[in-house]
Amino acid sequence: MNSGTINAWVSDGDRRGFLKVGFGQGFHTESLRVRELYLLGLGPPVLASGTLTDFDAHYYLTLEIVDHEPLDQLLLDGSLSTADLDAAISGLCRVPLTYDGFVAHEIAYVERLSQRWAELLTATRGQVSDVTFRTANEAFENVAAALSAVSWAHLGRGPVPGDAHFGNIWVNRSTRSALFVDPASFDELPISYDLGKLLQSVHLGYDRIMSGGEPVDSSANRHSWQYRWICSEIVNRWGVGALSDALVAESVHAVCLLPHHLHEPERFALLAQGALDVGKQLLADRS
Repeated sequence: MNSGTINAWVSDGDRRGFLKVGFGQGFHTESLRVRELYLLGLGPPVLASGTLTDFDAHYYLTLEIVDHEPLDQLLLDGSLSTADLDAAISGLCRVPLTYDGFVAHEIAYVERLSQRWAELLTATRGQVSDVTFRTANEAFENVAAALSAVSWAHLGRGPVPGDAHFGNIWVNRSTRSALFVDPASFDELPISYDLGKLLQSVHLGYDRIMSGGEPVDSSANRHSWQYRWICSEIVNRWGVGALSDALVAESVHAVCLLPHHLHEPERFALLAQGALDVGKQLLADRS
């Protein structure tokens, strides 16, 4: 393996930290991204870092989180506000991006989608029902078709956090500031990647599914105030094209999650159905 992480919360009196343990070059790159976000004012400070001697080539970072709450918890307990969402969107707006015309990120998306689907096909099909697997397969076909219809012109590209679902965004409700606590180790990605992660939280119901709670159908989520608010803000701040690209990114994320949840048939089924709904809607919107 080239990289991997184990994340856990640790506390010492009033200080709360986010412990990240990983290995390989991928984690080294990720640790640099953590420090980069901190310098931008978008990530927590690193309290400690080093090598775990009990393991071979394992490294750790402990990040300090003070006076911030995770957006996923605010969503689940019903106290998420437009101010909280605005803090997250405003944080993403502060990430420095470059604009270089027709960036070929569709290649990266297609490769990622194809790789994850190959992983799924080679896994044991008996872990999920045939009906669920057919749902996942239809979702993959819809997403692949939607990808081929995307115009990837003038995407903002830069060192985005890379995994900005609600669980990885912590907001300070007094200062209305946001921290991105668990960035991906990619060097550069289009901003649509993270916008797709935001949509995944409210549209696909990712955080509710991960918490074991009752999911809301993604077609119903299209009418929720959180989804409508985020979509309108994406259009206001990045343009209509950014929303279209973000929806495609969301659908890619949804399918790419599936191989990670083969051992959890109920969660797999919910994610597969959500991916199918997103893919169908995306094709309908583009027809």
